[in-house]
Amino acid sequence: MQIDEAFADSQAPNAAAIKNARGVVIKKKLAGLFRSPDGTLIFGDCKGSGAENYRPSADFSDPTKPVYRCTCPSHQFPCKHALALLYAYAQGARFVEKDVPAEIAEKRAKVQQRAEKKKEEADKPRMVAYLPGAQNALHALTGLFYRSEISSEDELKASERERAYSAALDQLNRLQALCKQGRKYLQSRLEDPLLKPETETDIAAWLGHAWQLRELKDAGLVQTDVELMQLAFNAHDDWTRKEFVETGVWLNLQAGAVQLTRNYRPYHAAKLIREDDSCFHVVVCPELCVYPGNLNPRVRWEASEPRPIAKADFARAHGHAKPDLRAVLKDVKTQLKSPLGDRHPVVLVKYRALGRVGDDFTIEDPNGERLVLADDGYAGDPATLPLLPMLPKEVRHGQAMLVRFHHDLDSQKLRAKPLSILTEADVIRLTY
Repeated sequence: MQIDEAFADSQAPNAAAIKNARGVVIKKKLAGLFRSPDGTLIFGDCKGSGAENYRPSADFSDPTKPVYRCTCPSHQFPCKHALALLYAYAQGARFVEKDVPAEIAEKRAKVQQRAEKKKEEADKPRMVAYLPGAQNALHALTGLFYRSEISSEDELKASERERAYSAALDQLNRLQALCKQGRKYLQSRLEDPLLKPETETDIAAWLGHAWQLRELKDAGLVQTDVELMQLAFNAHDDWTRKEFVETGVWLNLQAGAVQLTRNYRPYHAAKLIREDDSCFHVVVCPELCVYPGNLNPRVRWEASEPRPIAKADFARAHGHAKPDLRAVLKDVKTQLKSPLGDRHPVVLVKYRALGRVGDDFTIEDPNGERLVLADDGYAGDPATLPLLPMLPKEVRHGQAMLVRFHHDLDSQKLRAKPLSILTEADVIRLTY
């Protein structure tokens, strides 16, 4: 298992944990550092506020699912003491070889038992008592007419309402389509209770179906031995749903598909759920679950192992960029015509030139087709167009750009926001 500081950062539940863990190392609070003979466990003693030293450990008996333990009272995993072990290891601190402590050996056995029980529980059906898709669509509609910065009860000013009307019309169309398609889908399930969930569209998820690994496997929606490279990351506060949402945009290095991860942290449990962050290494997944969807299906994995990004990975990623803007625009428009489709599809496109045409930033593909770039109002994202003039000259020609499309309902034009630029040696992120 390769442990570097980037890996340690990726394991932290939040930014505060990273800061505190580094502080533990700097203040030399780690009183003893040990590793098992087979190298699958690092552990030690750490000075804390208690009368006795805390005993943190990092268990890599399954490299795809590290287990962090500590005797401290923290409810975050890994805690700052276990993270401090990772940073100390990454910084080259000396770890003395020592046998695995008896209590950890016992806990390892219990982990194996829980894993077997989890497999038995995997096939049990799950039900939800409401329609989350309809609820979220309704919240999105009502949220257009309130400002979260002040209060959910604070109405928009009259001058701001006009801007929301076009978006509201789109949301109403979405709700109408959900009612129509949802009624038809639920009726078919009533007539045939054994009917399998729809996999060609994401209507099942809209109606609250909780996909299980076994269902995805049976539907042929699980890919094996997949490598993913993150190209962009976004975190925002969705006050209408009362939760924090972290979205990662990943390129599947095998299939070339742009796929999304989403981590939802409800307000009431945010401190107890690990916060996702930007990832700067390749994630190797033995099994990748791909949910039904359109251009950018949601994915998740139960286990993964990181590895450093190699130059060959950038070349592979660059080779997956779409060279024909005309074909890309056709696919995007097809998705936008679907009322329940994602309104902001993300595509990696290859461009011959990046520059200004009049007042607009534009990219041109190898065939001479052009696409106008524009910022959008996507939640939590900063503007990226002001950064384009600062780019090195060498990336303005013959590179690939990750763009997020949006349909300007007022002007009735399709625009794209640049998220990152992919070269054959680097990923230049324009958002954070």
